[in-house]
Amino acid sequence: ALRTRLEMAANKVDTAPLQAKLAANPDDHASRIELARAHAAGGEYREAFEAALEVTRRDRDFDEQAGRKLLLQFFEMLAGNEQHKALVREFRRRLSSMLN
Repeated sequence: ALRTRLEMAANKVDTAPLQAKLAANPDDHASRIELARAHAAGGEYREAFEAALEVTRRDRDFDEQAGRKLLLQFFEMLAGNEQHKALVREFRRRLSSMLN
């Protein structure tokens, strides 16, 4: 989990260009995945989870279920972190209800 967090932090980027791309094309799932990673790198976990979940909502099978897989990676990254326990639980529930 710590290694994943460090890798995410190393990939921190400015989210403004990604948000502009999504404003122009809301179905640009690759940019939305990138945005989720950027938010996670910046410690903005709710925004990261929302972006990844939105990819799953819009196209469950995009890039071999990249949105779902990224969410699972985020959940694992924050496993055992009491500060984010409620957030992880909320998004696990939301992902589960979306997939069922």
